[in-house]
Amino acid sequence: MLTADVRIIAATNVDLEEKIALKEFREDLYYRLNVIPISVAPLRARLDDLTDLCSRILDQIARERVSDPYTVSAEALATMQRYSWPGNVRQLENVLERASAFCSGGQIRENDLPDEIRGLPSLKSSGANRKAGAAAPRRLGIPEKSIYNKMTRLG
Repeated sequence: MLTADVRIIAATNVDLEEKIALKEFREDLYYRLNVIPISVAPLRARLDDLTDLCSRILDQIARERVSDPYTVSAEALATMQRYSWPGNVRQLENVLERASAFCSGGQIRENDLPDEIRGLPSLKSSGANRKAGAAAPRRLGIPEKSIYNKMTRLG
């Protein structure tokens, strides 16, 4: 017989006490998990942390790519601070991953940010994606699904 000493760390964006009251979560499991609760405010409630978070995330991206460090322009940072970040830090990581891949000179500028962050209507809602997705594969001689996969992956 093997024994192990483990600790479980769990995270959720759901109010478990509310779920218990609604009989949608087991109370006994809640008390087993809720030994040392750590509450972290959503990113939209701590936008003062955005500069440091961007710096740390971009440092990590640069290390992974073995590249020079990336920076964020003041305009791009101001735009990011006006956004509500419904996807929290994970969304910020994705935005920075994408923006750093397409920025020039190692600096993320406002135009490098996705339309939704800049408060612009996205191509998805305008129907332009559908038109591009239909014409591009014929011109490139590749399957239409490849274009949609790439458009989805790149936002």
